[in-house]
Amino acid sequence: MYEKYKPLFNLLIFLILSLFSFIFFSAFKVILAPLLVSLLIAYFFDPSIKKIEKKFEIKRSVLSFILILSLVIVVTLLFVLLTPIVIEQFNNFSAKLPDLINSLSNSGSKISDWIDTHFKLPEDMKINFSKEMEKEILKILSKLSRIIPSIFSNIYSIIISIIYLILIPIFSFYMLKELPNIKAFIEKLIPPRMRAGVKEKAEELNDVVGAFLRGQLMISLILAVAYSIGLSIIKLPFAILIGIIAGLGDIVPYLGTLFGIILSIVVALFYYHSIKSIILVIIVFAVIKIVEDWLIYPKLIGERMGIHPFIIILIIIFAGEYFGITGMILAIPFAGALKIFLEDIYSWYLKSFIYNKEVEIQIEEDE
Repeated sequence: MYEKYKPLFNLLIFLILSLFSFIFFSAFKVILAPLLVSLLIAYFFDPSIKKIEKKFEIKRSVLSFILILSLVIVVTLLFVLLTPIVIEQFNNFSAKLPDLINSLSNSGSKISDWIDTHFKLPEDMKINFSKEMEKEILKILSKLSRIIPSIFSNIYSIIISIIYLILIPIFSFYMLKELPNIKAFIEKLIPPRMRAGVKEKAEELNDVVGAFLRGQLMISLILAVAYSIGLSIIKLPFAILIGIIAGLGDIVPYLGTLFGIILSIVVALFYYHSIKSIILVIIVFAVIKIVEDWLIYPKLIGERMGIHPFIIILIIIFAGEYFGITGMILAIPFAGALKIFLEDIYSWYLKSFIYNKEVEIQIEEDE
């Protein structure tokens, strides 16, 4: 029975596991962030741990401890080195924000005046760009005024953040150490007659989804460095801050880059008031993105995901609307995994009696 309808059973198992994971993480929302981060760390470094364990015959627990300790040291050093720079740039940006808003408001007024001068529009069709921009900016600031105090001033949030920082290395160590046992436990839950087929599909999934998750994280780190250096070269204010936001934000494909280029253009306009500065910003982002698309992305991820960029954008919008930032991060690997099963079902359908029977009927009619 399983062999006959293997693609359908594999899809059903995948959907059940996905639903179970969704229910599990929903039930433990309080520790969702450290669990997901720890899971991604374990998934990212598992292949390296396997190779070293096999080659040097070192216990997995020892390798896991050394790796997590090294990560903690590296992240701490980066935090100590980069935090003062980022805070300084953030404070400078905050101090300049009122002037930036006024500048944008004046630009909006000029646009409205230019449209009124060149196009005689009816009163009900006229748009006051200045007021509209002010309205949108006030909305954003209003949201920030509610979010920022809850992050920095709320004692509960601070305590939770500290707990997260402690839990992530602990969870990561145990997940990395116990990953083979977790896989073995899941394998035992699958009926023996189905294990070989499911295992084969699981390896294919690991190849595709693993390549994406590991590759996308590496790409985000590379982009953060590249954007920071590129924007610093053209002497854009807050270059490192914008570069880090744009690069790390690209863990959700295109999102960080889009936000980074808009923010860079706004800052360039405010400080330099010239088309040249905007062109330089566009050149920096375009060159880095071209290098990513043509050299970095194919090498780290390749064509294994096989999802069109337009579809990726639609998936991200849908996931963001209904599942927030976590959904945006996980939506693409989920879609890539689902695509594998749907392709199998499509191939199975073309070989099935349903499709072939229709073909036979058509041939008889032609004769």
